[in-house]
Amino acid sequence: MNNFLSKCTLLIFLILSGPGVGSSQQKPPEEKFIDGIKLRYSQNSARVDTGIGISDEGRIILSSVDPNVDHLKDPNLMFPINIVFPEKLMSSFTFRGAVLEFNQKLTVDDMAPQGEASTGYLRQKAADRQYLEQNFFNSTELSFISGKSRWALTGDLDFITTVLGYYWGFFIPITENHRILKVGLGPALGYAESTIKLYLCAEYTTSGACTQKTFIDKGQYAKPFLTLSFHYNLYQRITENSILSLVAWTGSTAGSQDISYRFENRDSSAIKENSQTGQFEIISYTFRF
Repeated sequence: MNNFLSKCTLLIFLILSGPGVGSSQQKPPEEKFIDGIKLRYSQNSARVDTGIGISDEGRIILSSVDPNVDHLKDPNLMFPINIVFPEKLMSSFTFRGAVLEFNQKLTVDDMAPQGEASTGYLRQKAADRQYLEQNFFNSTELSFISGKSRWALTGDLDFITTVLGYYWGFFIPITENHRILKVGLGPALGYAESTIKLYLCAEYTTSGACTQKTFIDKGQYAKPFLTLSFHYNLYQRITENSILSLVAWTGSTAGSQDISYRFENRDSSAIKENSQTGQFEIISYTFRF
């Protein structure tokens, strides 16, 4: 946390101590494809769940997010540079514009088992463990879990997304250059690539430790998806040459849904993945062209 605060403080100091900027929100009226380059301190807030036919409630067996697991509380930082497309004002308080998040990667080791939580330990619930034993594990893996009363399944995840969206929204203008409570909503087209390596654990603790971690298989998929994206920004200062933004969140109602993995060593179309894309931006500064 101290490292996080120091980085935010340094970025704010560099922004506020930089050269002066103009006082107009609007650049000259010529058409342009890119408005500027953004520097940001932003966390990847995407979520990935793996499950057994996970459209059915309660069938999630692994998740990249779990407040009970220590290492899953740490933020995944996003690439600190991004391009910004021009925003078009439709009135003094409404806008529209495009947004792009290119090749953003979420890496999670030792995903959290979902289903049962006892003091210090996590594992899949009994019905899901039975399904895995009867329909997924081979004889070697069944031998591994034999006699282990706390065995659990975990996974190491690499999840990469690119999302292009278009928003319509509104904000509250404070002055010509200052806005608060900016909200946008619109459709987005995305492309996701996911790789998961599955492991058996003799035990999985809430510290994120997988004891006797044993690899069993690797699954992959790559697929486009269509979603509805939402954007919220607490504060913006827009001038002719720059945009300063504080506290923004961008997310999707859904990313890739019920996508079956292609496993290397077995065929199990029932093991699927759901995902939601998103980012939490603490501070950003855009140099406008």
